[in-house]
Amino acid sequence: MRRRLTWLAVSTGVLLFVGWAWLAPSLGGGGGEVLVMASARGAESLPGGSLDLHSRAGGWSTLTTLGRASVPAAPETRNLTSIRVALGDYDSVRIGNQVLVANLKVSGSGLEPLLLAIADGRPVAVYAGNDQVTLGLGELSGRFQPLPDFDLIDQAGRPLKRADLAGRQAVVAAFHTTCRETCPLYTGLLFQLRRKLPAAVGLYEVSTDPANDSVAALQAYARVTGLDWKLLTGDSGRLQAFWTPLGVQLSGAQSHSDFVGVVDAHGYLLQTWTGVPDVGGSLPAPLQGLLDQEGRRELQHPQGWGPAQVLDAVRAAGLSQGSEVGGGQAAAFSAPTLDGRGFSLASAAGSPVLVNFWATYCEPCKREMPLIEAVARGNPTLKVVLVDERDDTARARAFVKQLRLSSTVVLDPDGQIGGVYGVASYPVTVFIRADGTIEGRYIGETNQQILSDHIAAIG
Repeated sequence: MRRRLTWLAVSTGVLLFVGWAWLAPSLGGGGGEVLVMASARGAESLPGGSLDLHSRAGGWSTLTTLGRASVPAAPETRNLTSIRVALGDYDSVRIGNQVLVANLKVSGSGLEPLLLAIADGRPVAVYAGNDQVTLGLGELSGRFQPLPDFDLIDQAGRPLKRADLAGRQAVVAAFHTTCRETCPLYTGLLFQLRRKLPAAVGLYEVSTDPANDSVAALQAYARVTGLDWKLLTGDSGRLQAFWTPLGVQLSGAQSHSDFVGVVDAHGYLLQTWTGVPDVGGSLPAPLQGLLDQEGRRELQHPQGWGPAQVLDAVRAAGLSQGSEVGGGQAAAFSAPTLDGRGFSLASAAGSPVLVNFWATYCEPCKREMPLIEAVARGNPTLKVVLVDERDDTARARAFVKQLRLSSTVVLDPDGQIGGVYGVASYPVTVFIRADGTIEGRYIGETNQQILSDHIAAIG
């Protein structure tokens, strides 16, 4: 099967941090400024209440009291307050009696945005920092697929619900215990991920065969394979409700509907794959012994993705800003351009290439675009490609006109290119050498020094 991508999607509209200049006065006295915003899937209202932050060092502190406010549908936002906060790391936000996990870092170096996601008149999630706010607006805009609600049981007979995954990244895979072809390869994939991922990232294999996958069958599978993560099952109705929204059919003994997906800490699927993973041509002996002839054939004929791609997606979902070392050949792509001419990466062979992934509502994208354009003008051999991700073409056209951009603007309405390059927020800049290999990529807003260093490295 071909790989299917469900990747971080952008919505139409432009995120405007209104009044950044007057909202971020000079920060003296060891404090930083936090801009508190709200948005929702549809028009909502926030009843208000005290706004508190929690840090491990200082416990809870009350910042202000929020008044009742109307909240617009994403990607529009409502600015609720801008407030000075003591420098440090905060792990929770409390609005009234509602406590939500957060990862807010107040450094004093600039305005720190904090987005409250509202549903049914109450906060349901918090996104802190430019990258997370960008992600949150994409998710609230309905361009991501949320992991379905579920109520399943694991191999110990313990219940597990969607709410139990809150605040935790996860990798979810389809399997069934009687499968002798692709499923052992997926279990092998998870073994490789377990060795490389932090323990905080959850691994879950969810059955597609309610007729055979009882708790006892899951226990036997875990015992034979030696795995240490959760295997989940349920009756036909519960498994159907979980898998159908994800396009996965329930399985028989040797009928297969393959799936593995990366879920972010807010419960949204950022990327999925189907088909045969590349696990290096071998499996641990217990898994190897489960394969039949077709399974052994698949083991030697993967379909171009494997642990490296899943690891990239998990790391990207963490949205840590900074440079990442490159390696490997840049993935080929062809796509329409805003001017209707079309672009293929192959057409830039022999030249260094800067590929920037952006969206119209991304404020850091808007800030760095003029700098990228200036760098392009100063490096005539450099090919600059601006990839607009899952955006509205009319808004993209207005964005380009407003900033007077002259570089090639590629349209990626389905997020396919961004998915291949492991893009989980915007902006992301990929630097490609003249020989087509990736020198590195930068997650987040660049600056003159970052661009100069990478461009010097790619020639």
